[in-house]
Amino acid sequence: MIKDALALCKGPECENLRAHLSELLDGQLSPAKAAKAKAHLKACPHCAKEYAQFKAMVKACRELPEPALSASCREKLKRLYSGWAQKLPRPKGPAKRKVRS
Repeated sequence: MIKDALALCKGPECENLRAHLSELLDGQLSPAKAAKAKAHLKACPHCAKEYAQFKAMVKACRELPEPALSASCREKLKRLYSGWAQKLPRPKGPAKRKVRS
């Protein structure tokens, strides 16, 4: 379990990796940081286990079906949006254009 891996990982490299698991999974780390993280995963079985579990959890969440809104919920959202949009301040008069010289 992740809790077991966390108990064994306490070094600064482990903590740094843990703080960036999501960015690593989504490919958002710089190439240098990603390489350092991947090297740590190869060297630290505890972090590798935690990363594998995190990756599986994210995959499972992404595969969940989108919840369908009921017709009554859609209508309520439309009314709320319509009411909100009508309260927005409207510009007064025609839009003024800047003349370039």
